[in-house]
Order: sequence, then structure tokens, then C-alpha cells
Amino acid sequence: MNDDKQTSQDEFCYSHDGERFEGRHGTREDALEQGRDDEPGEIVTTGRGVRVTFANYLYRSHVEELVQETVGIAAYNDVGECAEDWPRASKDEIDDLHKRITTVLTKWADDHNLQPSFHRVADIIEHPAKAETSDEEPAAT
Repeated sequence: MNDDKQTSQDEFCYSHDGERFEGRHGTREDALEQGRDDEPGEIVTTGRGVRVTFANYLYRSHVEELVQETVGIAAYNDVGECAEDWPRASKDEIDDLHKRITTVLTKWADDHNLQPSFHRVADIIEHPAKAETSDEEPAAT
């Protein structure tokens, strides 16, 4: 689900601290130019924004914990020791449930406009500070 391949919809961003990225630019060069314009003489870090979805944050381990721990403990608390080893879902059954839950939650997030509006930043490059140039003539000596 973590597809970091470059696409025609990529947007590039910049940062001055290497942590908080901003801007949506069509090219890395445009992002770098904007970053240098915002903070002349400072190091600028650029990166490619990779779209993430609700499903990017639903891990298989979450589903396994839901089934084996949450549901199992609730059953044990309800009926006691007879539910001690229940449920015994296999790896393949958990994988199947993960796919199904991901499909349902993705549709739910789409229907309610809950998909993330943020991006993961990939392909990060730090660009050295650009020397400031002056339009003034050097003083005669």
C-alpha cells in the first residue's frame, strides 16, 4: 500500500527545517525556488509528496489484535474459560479479514470525505544555501 513510485500527479514541497514541509509545486525546481525566495541564504530541503490514504494506516497487526485480543477477551469476559482459546484465526484468515476491512474502511472514508489531506514526503534532498548576490557595484578602493 505504500506506493512511493513517482506519478504524473506528484507535487513537490520544501522545508527550512527538514521536518515541516510546505507548498505544492509541479517540479522540484519550483519548490526549491520558492523555498529560496522565502528564506534567502538558508538551506532548503525539497521532497516529493506521496498521497496516503486511510488504508495506509490500517495494519495487518491491528486486525490480528482486534480478532485475537479484543474479540477474544470480550468473549472470555462474557462466558468465561470456554472461550479461552477462541478465536483461532489462521494467518490466511487474518490476511483475508485485513483485505475486507481495508476495502470497507476505504469506501467509508471516501463516502465521508475522511481521506487524509496530507502527504508522506519521499525522495528528500537537502540543497545548500545559495549565496546571496548583490545588484550593487563593489566599492572602489
